[in-house]
Amino acid sequence: MTARARLEKLLRGEQSKPAFVPMIEPLAPRLAGCSYPDMTRNAALWSSGVQQVAKLLGADAVAIGFNGTFSVISCGDSMDEPDARGPMAVLMDTAERLFNTQRGSLGCIIALCGPATLAAELAPGRPEKEALAVIKAPMTRLVEAACRHRPDMLVFMEGPNAFIQPPSPDLRRAYGTYRKIAGYYGIASGLQVDGGHDGTATLNCDVLFMDQADQAPPEGWRAVVVPLPQQPDAAKAMAERLLAARKPGSPAIGFGIGGVTDTANLENLRTIQTTIAALGA
Repeated sequence: MTARARLEKLLRGEQSKPAFVPMIEPLAPRLAGCSYPDMTRNAALWSSGVQQVAKLLGADAVAIGFNGTFSVISCGDSMDEPDARGPMAVLMDTAERLFNTQRGSLGCIIALCGPATLAAELAPGRPEKEALAVIKAPMTRLVEAACRHRPDMLVFMEGPNAFIQPPSPDLRRAYGTYRKIAGYYGIASGLQVDGGHDGTATLNCDVLFMDQADQAPPEGWRAVVVPLPQQPDAAKAMAERLLAARKPGSPAIGFGIGGVTDTANLENLRTIQTTIAALGA
């Protein structure tokens, strides 16, 4: 089975060989030979670095944009055209370069700051309904711009304070708007939450990127991506346990690696990928 096929099966919720979907951007500057700030100001470096890491680690997808400040900074530069300003302009250029060359063999994933976090950042102190209205136009433009690059999945990143309480009807409606845009392009929606995900299944996204590996995958999702520890033996034991515990109708499981930084042990990460690739359906 090809790398792209594994990701496609994950997005369809099929419990087949698990996809390997690590968040690899922190390692990309190391291979691109530059700093993270320098990389994210240069689409050629960004695309090259992510491509090299994906190849080195045997990832099933290239994944970019996993930094919520990009959306905040670019919306601060221009609420009318945030996709053409600041780091988001570079991200969109990177997506075009990277996805055009990689989508034939790998899955393609792009991330944006989620609406709850973006509203809190750009309209602090306002009631949620008003804050979501403030960011509706720029958020819609960012979602549309990302979708035009035809990723397989658009992931919304939410910060640690986004879901202290379950999602409100206003937030569920906001997510419904952005999911519909992605759906128009045939793109799956993902959610990454820092600090817990209680109640987030009501947002009706397809894939949950879990923030903790020691939890049982929650129901109500088409698929989940579980972050494994960076120690190969511990990662193997956890992956085998989670796959063995799957039940018919439960979410499909893919795996990432938790807490990857630019100093991560590459040999350990490659060993984990080899272990995951050897696991059966």
